Amino acid sequence: MTVLMEIPYIRHISVGGDTYVYDWLVDTADELAVYDNNDLVTGYTVTGLGNEAGGTIVFTTAPAAGNGVTIRRVTPTTQETNLLTGGILAADSLED
Repeated sequence: MTVLMEIPYIRHISVGGDTYVYDWLVDTADELAVYDNNDLVTGYTVTGLGNEAGGTIVFTTAPAAGNGVTIRRVTPTTQETNLLTGGILAADSLED
């Protein structure tokens, strides 16, 4: 099986607009971190939740032209499968 490497962020250079695109699946807005010139910001809304093609970040106040806008994926690393001790499928055969 081939595992594709995905870059967990996208970077834009602001032209003074308020809307920026991301192109991956996000289930909740908590799965994104948004930066304006490396400063974490919270004044935005997220569209495209649940859409495999992604969506947009819409800033309340647009970043200044020339600023770097970074949208970073922050996915939870929880294991939702409960592997039983002594079961047919050993947990250590899946986890490193």
